[in-house]
Amino acid sequence: MKYDVRVLIEAEAEVGEGPVIDPRTGKLCWVDIPAGHLFQSALITGDTERWTMGMSLGAVAPRANHDGFAVAVAQVFGFAYLAGGAFAAECCGSAPRLCRVAGGCDVALVAP
Repeated sequence: MKYDVRVLIEAEAEVGEGPVIDPRTGKLCWVDIPAGHLFQSALITGDTERWTMGMSLGAVAPRANHDGFAVAVAQVFGFAYLAGGAFAAECCGSAPRLCRVAGGCDVALVAP
């Protein structure tokens, strides 16, 4: 049996993981864990956008009733939003927690 196999997305990821379809956009979302990148790829065209979290990004999941994503970074969970080509993060839970860094859309782990 022969299969016609073709590359849909030319990904340059060190460890690409966690593919999930975002039902809000129809795009394939996935992460590059050590690089801390979130990718969103259009399945028809293969066009891909990339956002950088600034730290190891284990997983993302589109939020059902809110904008943004639930994210697993380093050793915490939080919420992140795509804003201006970068991630903006919302504090979530107790210390250490994921917080927005003043003056930009970078994120950091901070103590309470």
